[in-house]
Amino acid sequence: MKTVRIFVPILIGLALCFYVIGCGSVTGGGGGGGGTPTEPPFSAEVWVSTTGSDDAGDGSFDNPFATIRAGLDKATSEGKTIVGVMPGVYPISDTILWNLNGGILIGVSPETTTIDASSCTTPAFEFSSITGMNTIENVTIKGTSAGGWWGGAIRVVSSSDIYLKFKNVIFNENTSSYGGAIFISSGTVEAENCMFHDNTATNIGGAVQLSEGTFIAKMCTFEGNDVTGGYLWGGAISLPYAGTSGGMLRLERCAFYGNQANNGGAIGHYNKDDNMTGRIENCIFSYNDAHQRGGAIHLTSAATIEVVNCTIVSNEAVTSGGGIRGSSATKVINCIIYGNDASTDDEIDSATTPEVTYSDVKGGYAGTGNANADPRFISITDFHFNYNALGVVFNGGTMEAAPSVDYDGNIRPDSLRPDPNQCSMGAYEFYISPP
Repeated sequence: MKTVRIFVPILIGLALCFYVIGCGSVTGGGGGGGGTPTEPPFSAEVWVSTTGSDDAGDGSFDNPFATIRAGLDKATSEGKTIVGVMPGVYPISDTILWNLNGGILIGVSPETTTIDASSCTTPAFEFSSITGMNTIENVTIKGTSAGGWWGGAIRVVSSSDIYLKFKNVIFNENTSSYGGAIFISSGTVEAENCMFHDNTATNIGGAVQLSEGTFIAKMCTFEGNDVTGGYLWGGAISLPYAGTSGGMLRLERCAFYGNQANNGGAIGHYNKDDNMTGRIENCIFSYNDAHQRGGAIHLTSAATIEVVNCTIVSNEAVTSGGGIRGSSATKVINCIIYGNDASTDDEIDSATTPEVTYSDVKGGYAGTGNANADPRFISITDFHFNYNALGVVFNGGTMEAAPSVDYDGNIRPDSLRPDPNQCSMGAYEFYISPP
């Protein structure tokens, strides 16, 4: 089994990046060191601080509550919307039922504001029959041990009209049977600039289990998530299973490192009877591990999914399909699938027939515009292209299906290209003159 230690500096860098995004201009923090700030770091209607009191507090900035539960209850009862959480560690021991339609829970940064659910044996938050846009931002949710439950940190049920957004949130070391961090059975859940690391499921979906509804992830990192028993698919994300009406998946500019499961080390869909649609674009899959098939991605014929401009490198499957196990409903466009490993079919499982075009596949693969060429990355941990190298991989993609920006957010294609209909294969765009 491959180690992922070489990725630690990269992941730390990503974490520090979104810590800065979420920090704002805060000079101190209640419970987090540095003294108590004299004015609010952002606008909120109800405040929570480790220096507050649920008994004596009224939720104002000068007289805050001590617990998140009390803050949310106050906002719900008085028709308020925004609950602000000052730096500190906030323990919870049982599920917080979110009853705040259109509510916002916002911390100062995930580095300084932690919801510690290590004493919680049920999901940390449950969203049931909730409507409208609801947001959790700038916090870490960690440690839930919800064995036998659906959803460790977050459980979304019976909420078809909800749009739940997580922004700058770290999900760390949460555990459940289905969806170690998040379980979704209705509505739309979006994660932006979030990190999912070291979450575990004992059945499916080490970090996220999408049963029904929609899951969208933008600029997120999934690292070290694991499925340890039971059905064992979807080390990071598991897609709908038997008895559901399907769902929709959208992944943009995400990184998947060191996740593992029996099938689909990073992303797994196993049931053939459920409708599943989606698009995975500008994503990086590396050092994910499947104990059977689909080192990075495992999809069935019921999953109509496009995989576009992704870099799928150095993943491993014990049986077959070190990179991808797809189906006739899987479309792979502008991707690099190279240097993966399996007992048979290192790159793409030959027992399946995904449609692969304008992609670089080691050993070759039948399809329009495909190549079999060394992508010449800068290093085994940096999948940017080496600017001293030229080749079909840099110019062999098509803009017909490509996203308008690359993994770094740079414009695709490079404006200096002689043919604007061409782009690079993989998650990064090659620039003739580096941006």
